Amino acid sequence: LPERKIVVIPNGVDVARFQAAEPADLQALGVPPGRRAVVSVGRLDRQKRVDWLVDRFAAIAAQVPDYDLLLVGEGALREKVVRRAAAAGISERVHLAGFRDDVPSILRAAELFVLASAWEGMPNAVLEAMAAGLPVLATSAEGVRAALAPADSAQVVEIGDAGGFEAAFLRLLNSADERSRLGRENLRIAAENHSLTAMVEAYAALYRELIEKKK
Repeated sequence: LPERKIVVIPNGVDVARFQAAEPADLQALGVPPGRRAVVSVGRLDRQKRVDWLVDRFAAIAAQVPDYDLLLVGEGALREKVVRRAAAAGISERVHLAGFRDDVPSILRAAELFVLASAWEGMPNAVLEAMAAGLPVLATSAEGVRAALAPADSAQVVEIGDAGGFEAAFLRLLNSADERSRLGRENLRIAAENHSLTAMVEAYAALYRELIEKKK
């Protein structure tokens, strides 16, 4: 199609719902008392590359001893993830929560959201993390930079750049100030650009434009 005929309207997220959520009890999800959680939400499948994510966490785990990795979701790679964590000696620090219907609360209890996808459309999981006020570390799958812009440069690593992902992982986990700053910025971006109101208004504007062209 000609570019002039294409309109992109980003997905919307209920920011108020995520802000109002009470933080989940991480111990009920397997995270020991006194430890902090890095969370990833999504299907455990090839697209989301959760096995690759576990490898990246394994590479830095010794340098961030207070953090555990919490994976929310189900999928075909579950057993592979379990084996990968065991082989790396970090089984006690990787927790598979399975399917959950309390994602807003889980996000509110976490320190960082991570996404290692090979491809995406407009990743709702990233928008939800932003609405929860979390900093994000993600690969540059389609739609990720658009969701995080203009704060994407500090939170996105090119797909396949394992070293870059690990370095960014460490940087964010070792800097509470940067996590806090990015979390606030992500919340602002979500509220201004990706709210349900913004999405509905964008559709309404498109419909009005089409109606006017028909007159």
